Amino acid sequence: MGKPVKLLLILFLTVSVSSAGFAQVPKKTEKQESSELKKTSCKKFNEERKQIESGDKGDSNSPSFRYIIVVNVTDLDLAALEETVPDDAIPIRRYVDVLMEKEAFNEKNLIHLFSKLVKRFPEPIHLEVTVHTSLLTIETPEEMEAVSTHSSRVEYFFLEQSATYYRFDDCSASFEYSVCLSEDCPPGFSWKSVNLLSSK
Repeated sequence: MGKPVKLLLILFLTVSVSSAGFAQVPKKTEKQESSELKKTSCKKFNEERKQIESGDKGDSNSPSFRYIIVVNVTDLDLAALEETVPDDAIPIRRYVDVLMEKEAFNEKNLIHLFSKLVKRFPEPIHLEVTVHTSLLTIETPEEMEAVSTHSSRVEYFFLEQSATYYRFDDCSASFEYSVCLSEDCPPGFSWKSVNLLSSK
């Protein structure tokens, strides 16, 4: 049997073993590869998403308003409160809560804020950010542990302005924020949605 025939036979056996399920790629590696592909895709996509970048304009200086990140957890962090999480598990969602100066709460500053946060938290791709303007809408650690399915401060969201940002698995992004309907605000909010997806 000549060398070319031997090589073909080896290749055939290799393909047969793989397709039969005896040489499977570990799930962790598959997830990591998928994450890398998404990250590369999002990086290119974000370069084209000029609307959110316009809030930054390549300026590395700090924003003119003050803010602090009060919560930064992933879905695995939340799951670990109730069950054992495998060591090789990979987070697929991140949740961030930010307390922002009430006087600085407007669309322009929100875009500027989100442009900072998307760079600070590139992974996981799925990102949810809640912006607060009052401590009344922020849970204490004890409240978060006691009520895991929803916020225990929901009633106060009708009294204070807030915003929610979403970056989805396909790298598209949008946010919505409360707008005062009158000088007596609050109460009396309307919600405005802003799509940060460039259709270029």
